[in-house]
Amino acid sequence: MYLLVDRHRGEVVVHWDPEGGKYRHASTAAFGAKLALPAPFGFDLDTSELA
Repeated sequence: MYLLVDRHRGEVVVHWDPEGGKYRHASTAAFGAKLALPAPFGFDLDTSELA
């Protein structure tokens, strides 16, 4: 799992399930929204303090 906080774009991106040198899945949330992290973490990351 790879978590990126992109202050330039104002968003948080999580990438997971790598295969063949690329991540197969990604999810993005704007600062202030919650970002669902997949298993094994399995919780919503609160990004409200980044907004």
